[in-house]
Amino acid sequence: MSVSKDETVYRFVLEPRFAALKHFQSSRLFQHQTVPDIVAAVFKHHGFSGVDYRFQKSRNYSVREYVTQYLESDFAFINRLCEEEGIWYAFEQHEQHGDVVVFGDSPEHYLRSQGLPVSYRPHAGLESVGTEALFNLSIRHNPIVEGIR
Repeated sequence: MSVSKDETVYRFVLEPRFAALKHFQSSRLFQHQTVPDIVAAVFKHHGFSGVDYRFQKSRNYSVREYVTQYLESDFAFINRLCEEEGIWYAFEQHEQHGDVVVFGDSPEHYLRSQGLPVSYRPHAGLESVGTEALFNLSIRHNPIVEGIR
């Protein structure tokens, strides 16, 4: 993002593979399927296998007569369907499979991790100890609701 004689500042964004679905726009019709079935079909279309995502369902979902996706990214389509059904999703990191999308419909299924230890050293002007350090870190989060319909 910026460069000086003594330092270079980079900005990078880490996103799971699921985010790539923002770049695929589709129009299609799904018939006689539940929302989890439709989500699985979209993932399968993009080469995701059964280890790349999972559903932690606490209830049964009704079969929809038809669901239309019209000029909508696959990412937005999945988000819309999940919002309509009260399904949340989170990501887990696995050594063998990489990132895994976990879908759930109950707060009990939501894993709250303890986080990773990160050393933080505020920027101190010209002071340098000769080691790489984190000078700024921002976190975005959304509160977890008491219940999901």
